Amino acid sequence: MSVISFLRRIYRKSPFFHAQQAIEKSLKAVLFARGEEFRKTHDLYELADRLEKAGIFPPSNADVLAQINPYAVEFRYGDEVISTLSSEEVDAIATQMLDWAAAIIAGMEP
Repeated sequence: MSVISFLRRIYRKSPFFHAQQAIEKSLKAVLFARGEEFRKTHDLYELADRLEKAGIFPPSNADVLAQINPYAVEFRYGDEVISTLSSEEVDAIATQMLDWAAAIIAGMEP
């Protein structure tokens, strides 16, 4: 694969990777802020499920977030993922999750 082809592939997929990272960090921030334990993982489904079991419900459920999981692996390791979500959908989910986490953390008492 040429360098140009490689860079084009990375550029096309990098927004999905960064959206996955933003969602992952949002979920972990809420778990941490609420004193919930969680293992080291990049699995959005697992993190959302952990929140739901603690009675904390993210705006996107675990099944929706599981569709974004592959982007953590694809970007790092070059595995090919066939997207079922558009970049606009992933962006909307990530934005919604960041806003949700910020609101929860901001509303907590010190």
